[in-house]
Amino acid sequence: MIVEGANAVIEYIKSEKKMTLIEIYENIKHSRKIQIEELAEKKGITIQYVKKRSKNQDGITAIVDEELKLMEFEVFVHESISKNKSIVLILDQVQDPRNLGAIIRSADAFGVDIIILPEHGRARVTETTIKTSTGAISHIPICYVNNLSQAIEKLKKVGYWVYSIDTEGSKTYLEEKYSFKSVILLGSEGFGIRKKVQEKADFTVTIPMSGNVNSLNVSVATGIILSAVHEKIK
Repeated sequence: MIVEGANAVIEYIKSEKKMTLIEIYENIKHSRKIQIEELAEKKGITIQYVKKRSKNQDGITAIVDEELKLMEFEVFVHESISKNKSIVLILDQVQDPRNLGAIIRSADAFGVDIIILPEHGRARVTETTIKTSTGAISHIPICYVNNLSQAIEKLKKVGYWVYSIDTEGSKTYLEEKYSFKSVILLGSEGFGIRKKVQEKADFTVTIPMSGNVNSLNVSVATGIILSAVHEKIK
């Protein structure tokens, strides 16, 4: 797997994942170049200085042997039984790799335990996703399931309450009292949350806006909601 960008590379080095090689454009003047060189030396990671800058404008890339931090859904459900506090993020029909990367970054910042995606009709993890996440993708487990509705039902059985985000919510996101075990459910800007999945939500909350548009980018909405949930149940 190719990791691009100084911040993402640093996070991967710190995550203890096996890194084969770091490539640095020899004429780069990036402020974090020295930090990467020092971390690489401590971990015994080879640095190769190249004469040609890659398509990554940062000029810093790395090759990581390990794939994504995937997790089996049933394993997570079993482990979550003993959790007193937990935040699960479910994304339905989110298809933009850049949005997914930004969402993963927010998920790491606000203590999300796992991100659950449908097996079909979801964003693929690309180099753009990895770069946009600035390395957070190495810390947040991702789970793919065939049926989101069934997955939500199983989470409810182990103590989770489900909060969907929609423009028609009965409460604002700040008014809602979130459970110590919360599932946050979001859909894409274009398609929203599928009806059968939306019906599984216990509560629907909204983000009030006063501008001329009636929706937010899903990655922005995710950051706003997760910040509030984290603050209320931490």
